[in-house]
Parts: sequence; structure tokens; C-alpha cells
Amino acid sequence: MAFSPDSQRLYVTTETSRLRRSNYGPWIGWDDQVRVWDVKSGQQIDTFGTEFTRLKSMTLSPNEKTALLHYNDAVVLWDIEEKQSLNRWTDFIDSWWWGMGLSPDGQTLISSSREFIKIWDVPSRQLRRLVSGEKEFFQGFAISPDNKKFAVVQDPWVQVRNLRTGKVEIQFPHRVGFSPAIAFSFSGRWIAAEEDWGDFLVLDIKNPKKLQTIKQEQINRYYRFAFNKNDEYLVAAGRAVAAGRAEDDLHWVSLWKRERDTFVFQYEWQVPELHYGQRSTFAFASDTVLAVPIRDSIQIWKLLPNRPKLLKTLHGEAPVHFSSNTRYLFANRNDKLQIWDWREETPMDYPSIPAYFALSRDGSVLLSQTDTGQIQIWDGNALLPAEYCPIMPHGKQLVILGEVKRNQLLQNFPNPFNPETWIPFRLANESDVTIRIYSSTGQLVRHLLPGVMSAGDYASQAQAVYWDGRNQMGESVSSGVYLYTIHAGDFSATRKMLIQK
Repeated sequence: MAFSPDSQRLYVTTETSRLRRSNYGPWIGWDDQVRVWDVKSGQQIDTFGTEFTRLKSMTLSPNEKTALLHYNDAVVLWDIEEKQSLNRWTDFIDSWWWGMGLSPDGQTLISSSREFIKIWDVPSRQLRRLVSGEKEFFQGFAISPDNKKFAVVQDPWVQVRNLRTGKVEIQFPHRVGFSPAIAFSFSGRWIAAEEDWGDFLVLDIKNPKKLQTIKQEQINRYYRFAFNKNDEYLVAAGRAVAAGRAEDDLHWVSLWKRERDTFVFQYEWQVPELHYGQRSTFAFASDTVLAVPIRDSIQIWKLLPNRPKLLKTLHGEAPVHFSSNTRYLFANRNDKLQIWDWREETPMDYPSIPAYFALSRDGSVLLSQTDTGQIQIWDGNALLPAEYCPIMPHGKQLVILGEVKRNQLLQNFPNPFNPETWIPFRLANESDVTIRIYSSTGQLVRHLLPGVMSAGDYASQAQAVYWDGRNQMGESVSSGVYLYTIHAGDFSATRKMLIQK
């Protein structure tokens, strides 16, 4: 609350979450409004608010003309006299958030909290749409394979919304369960969504009236779903909650097979503790080869007609995605990106790339997130071995959503090269610049120290950083793919180069 400068008026804020709600009905009391009271008479003389919810605090300007309203998901500058918003900042996520997801084409990013869904355009890094829950919480989302819709759980519905406008197109009745688990089938026709009491629904977009409720007696909670490429199989991660400690819970993977328009149970198998965080995923390498992330590793299973067969166990962490040719498996390890040639059980570590959380269907866009919340955009295919990439990579850009970093790391030249090359870049501000060169396995090869450099364009041969193709010991390095990373203040970026001898 705050007094006016002359102490004649009292401004009081009320947050919805502090009010009483009866039987999941409307909130009883004030809903995220600012009430203005006349101090002398004790009468309410005005009220104002916005479409945002969970109003936390308010700051009144010295002239009493504007108020800064702080919500969990936004900050709004309010004109008290005109009763309208002057500006708003929505690059905020509250403490109850359901994570981020990338559209299959890599062009759209969704970030979701309980009360708002933010739809971002990846190429421009601009916020395209802000979707409000309008007093009801969002609980999980999934983007359709055609990049036109997204499904979101909002009690008491599963809603299918337009990805550009955010408007509801179809909705299905639904009881909100323990987790925000929801997934589209590969074709986009079906949606699997976890429900209360250990059930989950399979929803048919073509026939909205047809709802299939699935339940296995020993499973209390479902928290991950995946369909294979022809929608023939549906797998679900489930948990049998023990009466005692959480360590005693049992974890299951269940398989259903589609027969016409209905999914029929086939079998289930027990696994070690599954990874069930917000970024956990299943991934199909083929119609019957499945990657399952457990707590500290990844199991590769072959789905046989009557039982599964464990093929391999890799020391990686969720999430998991296969490259478009299914040879490589994207995963994380110790909060860094790791890519496996899973058939050969050979890992490739990328120590300069933070843990990733999303990959486009064709692998061209990979998103990772730093400890400070910055989103990094990579060309996922460019990180794969050279024989997979006939075209040299475009590298990546480091951005904060809504704000583009103007620093740039450019492609080295010549490339391929033997034995020397130049590394160009651009700086927006004076920075202490270092460049590190790594082998394809993540080992440090050379550490170059240009030092403190003023803002400017270092793209010409006379200004770019020179590398003679030698390691720290002065030895010529062998042919192959190398990564080079620049660090300049809080900016970092990585590209790939090729030595051919």
C-alpha cells in the first residue's frame, strides 16, 4: 500500500492468491485490483487494474500521476488519471512455471508460467503474443507438428489454441492431474494428456467427441508421453507411488498400439528411477527403437512384439532427441550439451555449450539456456560430425529473449584451411576478448588471448584473430573438425571450422 503525497488518499493492492476460493469456483473478494481510499472519510473512491494477475506490489510516483504495478509475470506503468497502461514489460516468469518448448520447424518458442503463455518468434527474438489464463492456471503445453496450434491444460479443459493468435479452437473436458504432461502425436491428430487419479486421456482432433480414458491399476501418475512417427505406438512414463518414502516408488514404461482409432495396451516394463523433470522427453529413433531417460543415464530399448529388449545404456541426461538420420542422440551431461553416436556408444562433449532443452524436428535449431537465463540459439546440425554436414554451419547467436546481443562471432576464413586461418568477430562494447579452440571431442587445443579490444568490426584479415593451426605445445594439429569459442564480457559464441591437409 502507499499514501498519496498529501496523505489524503491510500492506495491498497490485493493479490488474488491470498483470497479464499470455494469448491474451485470464482475467487471470493478483490481480484488483483488497486483500491483508492479517502483517508478522512474512509470511503473507497476509485479502483483500477489490468488483465494481469497476482499483483504483488505498487509504487506511486511523487506527483501521483502514475503507478508502477508489479505482477508475477509483468510490470505495468499505469496512468492513474487516464486509467490506461502507458507501458508494460512481460519478460518475467513467476516461480510456478512449466518451462519452454520449440515448434517442430524451429521458428516459434513458447514459454509458459501458471498464468501466461508467451509466444516468441525465434528468428527475430521478439515476443509475438502474450496469452493470459484469465484467472485459471495453465498446466503444461505441447506444440502441434504442423506448427499452427498448441495444446494446453487449463482446468477443466485441454484447449487447442491457434499458435499465432492464442485463441481457443477446440477444447476437451479434463480433470487436472499431478503433472502438466501433454503431447501431440507425430501426425498431430491425437493428444495424450495426464489426468487425475492415474488416468490419462487420448484425444482425437478429428473427432473431438471421442475421448479415450486409459488407466493401469498399479500406476498412480503419468508424467511423459511420446508417439512414434506413424502414430502406431504410444508410450507413457508412469509412477506407482509407495505409501512410505519416495525412494520406494516404482517406475514403469507402458506401451499401447493403435488399432484403427483406438490405442490398445500391449505391455509394460519396470525401469530404474525415471527422469520426470519439465524437460524430460522420450525419443523414437525408429518405429520400434526408443530412448528413455532415467535419473542419470539413457536407456535405448527395442520394442519387440511381446516384450522390450534393452539395447544400450548411455551415460547422459534428459532431454533426448535423435538427429534426422537417427544416428546421433542429443542429450546433456553435467549441465553441458552432449551428443552420442549411440550405435557406437561414442559421446561428443561440448564444454562451451550449456545444457540444451529443445531441438527442431530437422535439427537446424537447438536451444540451450545459461545459468543466468539467457537463451542460446544453435544450428544443431552444425554440431554434428563433418560427414553429416555437407554445408558449413551458420554457428549460433546468443540472445536474451526480446533483446538482441549485437556482438557477433563470424565464420573463420579460409574454411576449410591448411594450415592457417583468421577468426573474425564484431564487438558492441569494449571487452576483454579470449578465443578458445577445441577438438571435436571437447578437448582444449589452443587458447588465444587478443586482450582488451575496443568496440568495432574485426572482420578483415588485418584485424581478425590469427591461428596458425598449432596447439598449445606448438605442434601442428591433425585434419578434422574443430570448434572455436569467443568470450567477450558476458557474450560467448561458438562456430565450427575444418582443417584439411
